[in-house]
Amino acid sequence: MGNTTKQTSPKEELIDQKLIQKKEKENEKEKQRILMLGAGDGGKSTIFKQLKILYQEGYSREEKEKFRKEVRSNIYYTLTEIYYFMKTNNIPYYEPSHKDLLKEIKNGGEKEIVNHYEKIKKIMTDKAVQKVINEIHKTQIHESALDFIEDASRIFQKDYIPTLDDILKIHRRTTGIMSDYFSFDNLDLEIFDVGGQRNERKKWIHAYAETKAIIFVVNLNEYDKVLFECSTHSRMGESLLIFDDICNSRWFNNIPVIIFFNQIDRFEKKVQKKNLNCHFQDYVGGLNFQNALEFIKNKFSSLNKTNREIHIFETCALDTGKMKQIFMEVTKILKDFYSLDKELKGQREETEKEKEKEDEKEDEKENGKENEKENGKEKEKEK
Repeated sequence: MGNTTKQTSPKEELIDQKLIQKKEKENEKEKQRILMLGAGDGGKSTIFKQLKILYQEGYSREEKEKFRKEVRSNIYYTLTEIYYFMKTNNIPYYEPSHKDLLKEIKNGGEKEIVNHYEKIKKIMTDKAVQKVINEIHKTQIHESALDFIEDASRIFQKDYIPTLDDILKIHRRTTGIMSDYFSFDNLDLEIFDVGGQRNERKKWIHAYAETKAIIFVVNLNEYDKVLFECSTHSRMGESLLIFDDICNSRWFNNIPVIIFFNQIDRFEKKVQKKNLNCHFQDYVGGLNFQNALEFIKNKFSSLNKTNREIHIFETCALDTGKMKQIFMEVTKILKDFYSLDKELKGQREETEKEKEKEDEKEDEKENGKENEKENGKEKEKEK
């Protein structure tokens, strides 16, 4: 038997190509752009990782292995931060030899960090070092990196492969704009993660167009810390300034704004020991978690000068189970908004169509009158 495969004509191929392009454009329109904004070190990148774990395929073994260097790097840079903090503030070591050990680790570079486990154990027992860690708010040290130091015996093993928990705890400052596509509960989202430091914010405007929702991330636990880029300005104060600007921006007038108050677990422990009025002098709620939380919520909510509701969630970006529940609630908010938006858009289109029909009728009437005038003139000439 001969080949019975139907040959496609060039015309048919062109039509198919146009249909594919049309479908791609429709799919592109269906994706909703979400921006995750906030000051630096709020936890945006951790939330972005959670989305990958929950709504993509997570991390393969090969991808996990690539994070090994970053985990160890977090240990190295935390130890160097301790070294420089103690040096700058002239803090004496309880055991003088520990200073030399820490300097040796610093000079060895991050590639050699795995060879210094015993030295790290000794340094971390120093009472002066422990005092610095207890006053972590005065430094740029991240608590998750301290967890890595405690677990260094596992992390320094040759066959070490970072766990999902390790990957979520890695601290890395985001530079530029990252985005990825996520689909869940019949909703296609393009989510953008942008750098939060001051020098990164000028890039935000490049992602503003066509934005359908804002997720603003606030690190509650850092109410007593100063900015990485400015040692005289508090992180919570910076978050309030940014939120005021974003919430009331003309770019985002008619879209949902969602706040993630992150690190709620660490905040609950800290605020019962360290009074919130160390930063907010108008706070009078004492060492009470609920009082402190409501105070901060009201601070942010009061900045909203629009008529829309601000949706607030208490989050722990490291807790995958809780983040899944929160994403489900956020999805409902987005779907309700997009459904209403689509309905209003349909109504606007119907109104525009009706107006176009009325305009066409008016044009026809005007044309009819003009024709009657012309015909009248012709008859007068004939007479």
